Amino acid sequence: MKRLSFLVIAIVICVTTSCKKENSNTGFSQDIKDLVPSEAMNAMRQNGMTIYEGMKPPQIEGIYLSSEHILFGSSDKDDVIGKRYADYRYQFFEQDVTDLSVKTSYKGYSTEDGSLVDQASGLGSFISGNGNFFSVFSEEHGETSEGVTYTWLAIYSGEITEDGIKNLVNSFYMKDKDDPYNKLVDIGTVRVFKDKDGVSETKGSLRISAEDKQDFANKIFSAKRMGEK
Repeated sequence: MKRLSFLVIAIVICVTTSCKKENSNTGFSQDIKDLVPSEAMNAMRQNGMTIYEGMKPPQIEGIYLSSEHILFGSSDKDDVIGKRYADYRYQFFEQDVTDLSVKTSYKGYSTEDGSLVDQASGLGSFISGNGNFFSVFSEEHGETSEGVTYTWLAIYSGEITEDGIKNLVNSFYMKDKDDPYNKLVDIGTVRVFKDKDGVSETKGSLRISAEDKQDFANKIFSAKRMGEK
């Protein structure tokens, strides 16, 4: 009888331990659930957004460049899928492995002349994932070069590697905006973007260098020369 009792206890411990290990690979923290409503997350998924669950995300601190930054999915029927937008540098910093929080910020630069067209910082951000795969959930407040301000819910997903982030995909759900001339998409709109070549390399700063600006100038000059022929 004692042996049977010990066997039952051992099985219960084994099953409980196994369940805990399995649960760490699925689901989201309560902070993420509170931050991003299920309807917003579902809308992003329906438009092609990849989202990784789990309670053991990798370390992702750094600055990463998304170029060419391509529209992959949208809830706006007038959007052109495949259209290129500004190049973006995304920063993840002050990641906390205990409460699964992380801070975010970004800057977007014109692909024509390298000028700053958009920038934002996270008001609250949390991370999920397992192994090398992660998703960051963030509420962000931004401002365009035209003075339009906005608040949206953003998700970033990818696989962290030695070279940067592989298959970086990001999406947003427009939550609010101060946009008197209707420059931005409507509130409730979802857009999903990806880095076209699938590799978002690391950068040392959110700002672009003088060399980067010169590259933009050279590309414009070359394009004009090609147009003359």
